Parts: sequence; C-alpha cells; structure tokens
Amino acid sequence: MAPPGAPPLVVPTARPPAPTAVPALRSTEGENPLGLVLGGRGIVPPGAPVILRSTPQYLRDRSNALGILRPDETVRILVGPIFADNLRWWQVQRERDNVVGWIVDQYIDANGRVETNILPMP
Repeated sequence: MAPPGAPPLVVPTARPPAPTAVPALRSTEGENPLGLVLGGRGIVPPGAPVILRSTPQYLRDRSNALGILRPDETVRILVGPIFADNLRWWQVQRERDNVVGWIVDQYIDANGRVETNILPMP
C-alpha cells in the first residue's frame, strides 16, 4: 500500500506483441501442387520472366540472381521442393546453357493473386 497522500501506485500492464509483418510473397498450399517430377522437365509459362537464383532465398536486392528464365524456356527439375523464406523452391537446370539455380514454383503475391513460375512438361 502507498502511504497516505502519495500518488496511487500504477501497475504496468503487459503490452501486446508487435504485429508481425505479412510477407509480400508466400507459398501456395501443398508440397507439390503442380506435379513437378524430379528428373522431369518444366517450362516457364507466358507472363513475367522468372529469376534464377544461386540460393533458395528471396533477396529483394536480387544479389543472388544468376539470370532470367523467359516464357517458354525449359528446365530440368533437379531437387525439391524445399521451403525457405515462406516459399517453395526447386533447383533446376536451364536446358539451353545448363546453368543450375533455384526458382519458386508458385506464390501468392501481395494482392492475393497466385503466380506460377514453372509448369511440368509431359
């Protein structure tokens, strides 16, 4: 108890945790929703080019970029899927020059749209 005439005792209350940032990109559900096959081939669908990266990491500055996969380019699926940076990654080998790198198969962008970077080939 506080002595008479003293200001009332203030007990601090716990602060709610700070909100966590929602990532701009996140993986779609499932381990392999597109049916990619290890050792199989994939093709970049029409739309924006896909960044081929040296590591399975989403770095905004693209410092791990090896190059670009353009629509209709084909790759060989080597490893995957693995999950990193809240995305599903596959290691691929670009068929035209054998460069090996990592791509994300599908993701949900900041606007909630599903974007697909690679489709399986028969």
